[in-house]
Amino acid sequence: DRLGKKPCYYRFYNGCLTFCSELLPLVQSSDVSREISPEALSLYLANGYIPSPLTIYKDIKKLEHAHYLVWANNTLNKQKYWSLEHKPNYEKTEEEWAIEFEESFRESVDLRLRSDVDLGLLLSGGLDSNAVLATVSELGYKIKTFTVGFDDKDFDESTLSNLSAKHFGVEHVTLRGNPDLLNYLPKIIRHHGEPFADKSALPSFFLCEQVSKHLKVALNGDGGDELFAGYSKYRNKAPIGLFYKLPSSLKEKWYINNFLGHSVWGSRPVRNLRRSFLPETESIFTSEFFTGLSFKGIAKPNLMEIAQSYWHKYTEGFWGLSTDSINRMLSWDYGHYLADNLLVKMDIASMAHGLEVRAPFLDPEL
Repeated sequence: DRLGKKPCYYRFYNGCLTFCSELLPLVQSSDVSREISPEALSLYLANGYIPSPLTIYKDIKKLEHAHYLVWANNTLNKQKYWSLEHKPNYEKTEEEWAIEFEESFRESVDLRLRSDVDLGLLLSGGLDSNAVLATVSELGYKIKTFTVGFDDKDFDESTLSNLSAKHFGVEHVTLRGNPDLLNYLPKIIRHHGEPFADKSALPSFFLCEQVSKHLKVALNGDGGDELFAGYSKYRNKAPIGLFYKLPSSLKEKWYINNFLGHSVWGSRPVRNLRRSFLPETESIFTSEFFTGLSFKGIAKPNLMEIAQSYWHKYTEGFWGLSTDSINRMLSWDYGHYLADNLLVKMDIASMAHGLEVRAPFLDPEL
């Protein structure tokens, strides 16, 4: 599991190893402490999710992507077996890379279409899932597509997905009814087992519930934005490169103090300056859920102290991930936002309803 598609939570205590794909079964064990991890809490407040190897519980860890555990002689060792390097490669022309990607992507989609049961596609109005649909059609497979439709046009993508399905001539289902998605919160909280603030977890849970009534295997477009730098933040460039010449320690001090809300460092103007002159720092805490003065306003002194210490450890090596800002952000997002937010969200939403979701963009060959 090179990119972290399947969560793995574990606890090692008194020579005994227990593990599961969800937190709840581990937490329900009578000998597990439910003491909260302050480091995890601080990162949740900043991110809106808890990055591995932490969980909200001190006693339980989450295995990072591309790692495995070796349990032998009453000891537990963790090893990393794969890494993805993000660096410019000019060995081929842009056209040659495009041709090679198209061939590899076609193979990835074809591989994930192999099934003994009917397959579907979770179709949105975006390029990612539509690229999957175009390739499925090109390969000659028949597939049913599904979209969630909302009355609120700011969230509704059903018009675009309907047009796409019509263009490719596939059977399409728009799931409507405008359910009160807040009714799903108790189930979602139960399955996540720890704080998780991505609001798209609600429609994802509803979509997987409804799709599971029609079939048991579906494709989706997860990973496309991280593969092709699709988020708008990747296009932000510093107006001048002066601040990149600063030592990494000074840049780290700037954004850590800004995130923590220390005095003038935590002010909105300083935050805006950071985003302008060090735009890739938007990837460190993707949502900046509670950062700056918001974090300072709710964090007690002991949590503030722990956050200051642990956040330095958490972001250590960020500036050395790549020599350019886009690849630096991509490398960080692959290891954190994709693995610990997006893939966890879809795994929990799908597995809660017995739905297997396959993501062609996550093929390591791509």
